[in-house]
Amino acid sequence: ALPIFLKPGVPAVIGPQEEEAETVIEARAAALGAPLYRWGKEWHCARSGQGMRYEGPRWRMDLPLPSLPGAHQIANAGTAIACLEQLSGIALAPEAAMIWIAMEPRPPAPPQTSTFSLGFRRCGLWPNSIR
Repeated sequence: ALPIFLKPGVPAVIGPQEEEAETVIEARAAALGAPLYRWGKEWHCARSGQGMRYEGPRWRMDLPLPSLPGAHQIANAGTAIACLEQLSGIALAPEAAMIWIAMEPRPPAPPQTSTFSLGFRRCGLWPNSIR
């Protein structure tokens, strides 16, 4: 089992999870008083026409598909956008998400690099030491 990284009172954005994992995360978050923003509940991101649609508590966006291959990249992009949406103290227009989603991956992005981490790196919000 992977560790659950939650902090008391700190919001946590959760991407798609198996039901059992989500139940464990929800219980731990409740015990810590950590508000959750869960895929399929507080925010949604799915393919829509030739692109994808993100809907969260504040933002509603029609976006191009992520540039990295794989249907799972839509969920990764949605998770990254949900994180950006929840950041406090940072003025970031929702349209800024389009900048990194639409960009082609820049070499030398390793094969396991996700839209999530690549997007945060481009926004300067993800340390390069984290893969």
